[in-house]
Amino acid sequence: MPNGVSAAAVVPPGAVAPTTAGRLDVPAVDWVEATDTPSGITVELPGEVEPVEFAGSPCRDYSAETTDPHVGVLFTVCDAQETPKMSDLHTAAAGSTSGFRKGSGNVAVKSTTRETEFDGHPTLDLRLSTKDGGPDSSVGAYRYIADDSHFIMVQTVADARNEKSLNAIHKRVITEMHIPD
Repeated sequence: MPNGVSAAAVVPPGAVAPTTAGRLDVPAVDWVEATDTPSGITVELPGEVEPVEFAGSPCRDYSAETTDPHVGVLFTVCDAQETPKMSDLHTAAAGSTSGFRKGSGNVAVKSTTRETEFDGHPTLDLRLSTKDGGPDSSVGAYRYIADDSHFIMVQTVADARNEKSLNAIHKRVITEMHIPD
């Protein structure tokens, strides 16, 4: 990635906290608005929000801590010196795919991507799953957004048996996001 933000910085190490969801056919919890103060970007996360800053990193992470250990949500905002391009979003997706593969025991991974826009910003959606996984294997939904001076990522990961919850949680998180003009 340009501007000193590497793909590794965009995929924070071991950064998925346990969560559960509120609306959309999943158990109810309190959803909390998380605001990345430097950028003003807001998102709703299920449960208590834990901000994490890495010293010297242009990225800030926000995760939710709830009681369900099978679904995790992470919201990341990285400052960029130049406007990220779609190719930067693909580079980040490749980094996430590599991390997912390693986290799943270096097994074969299925992935699908879709280029789109969110609120006029270039966006890339990524879905990951293990090819031969059972109910305990991992699945993931990712959204990468490039605004004028930030790289934004929403990562939702779950056990395959919790894919319905993952889909509902991820959909709510990405639709409730607000990027200031």
